Amino acid sequence: QKLVEHRENKERDERATEEKRKIELDEEQKEKERIELECEKNQKGDEEKQLQKGKEKFRCQRQKEKQQLRSKGTAEETRLQNERQASQHPMIGRMYTLRQSMNLILVTTNYLQNEQSSLSQIRDENPLEAHKLDSEVLWSNALLKAQGATVRDKVQMLKKSIKKQKKLKQRSTKKWQERLEQTEKLHSDKQQKRVENLQKRKDEKKAKQKKQMSVEDLLQKDLKMAVGSKIRIAVSSLPTDITCEEFINKLKTMKDIENFLQKNDNADAVIILSVKNDNDGPSRQLGLFVQKFEYINKLNSYIRQDTHGLDLQERPIPINQARLKLFNQKNVQASSDEILSIMEQYVKNFDQ
Repeated sequence: QKLVEHRENKERDERATEEKRKIELDEEQKEKERIELECEKNQKGDEEKQLQKGKEKFRCQRQKEKQQLRSKGTAEETRLQNERQASQHPMIGRMYTLRQSMNLILVTTNYLQNEQSSLSQIRDENPLEAHKLDSEVLWSNALLKAQGATVRDKVQMLKKSIKKQKKLKQRSTKKWQERLEQTEKLHSDKQQKRVENLQKRKDEKKAKQKKQMSVEDLLQKDLKMAVGSKIRIAVSSLPTDITCEEFINKLKTMKDIENFLQKNDNADAVIILSVKNDNDGPSRQLGLFVQKFEYINKLNSYIRQDTHGLDLQERPIPINQARLKLFNQKNVQASSDEILSIMEQYVKNFDQ
């Protein structure tokens, strides 16, 4: 029993000590929190004080700036007032543009001339009064010069300045005109160069395409057919600036044309048309190729009939080939559609 009681007492003491420790720790933590809150309050107070000081400084600076602006404004107002007072007198000079100075000089010359004429009249009538007026004018001019203003009171000098300014104006207008002409010329030159470059690029592109195109491609580009039950004729227009003669020179053998005819419904003949634009005007050529030799004479005689109005003139060809013919078409107005209609009529007659 004594041992049990001893253990219980020991456990109670331990519990009591633990509770005391907990209470002490809680008190310490609360004390720390209180100290932290006080520190934060002090910091906030310091920040508020600093803000107030900054605001006061800003207010002082603003007041100083306002005072400076007011002082400047008063000085500026006085300066403008003096200028206004001075500008009321036409003989006082300031910095003007060319047009303003010209107008001012003309006004002053007129003013002085009128004043001199009135003074001359007064001299004739009352010389004492004229003397007084002369002295007043001299005194006013002297006072203005003392103030620092330029007084224009000599008519001859004013006239010279008018001439000088007129010359300056003429010179400036001449320079401006030259500048405009130069800019226009540069613009036109650039535009012309651009147009030439674009045209050159187009021509190079076309030439490249033409070089790359084969015989079959050239014939296939603009192809029309006149088809009958017994005979089929192809009418092909070459691209511009490629003549039939150049096309024939490009041919190495007749196999290219024969392959072209086989691909197009196994046609019996092909009529090749070309147009070329020269300085003299457009020129046309017509070429004729047949697969069978027996068709060449019939087609040749039919195309060259005067009723069709093609006005064909036969030309020699560089290739020794009896199935191929080349003509100069003098009737330039006859288009490919008209020749196609002629071939369609030939096909109908051939079927009959």
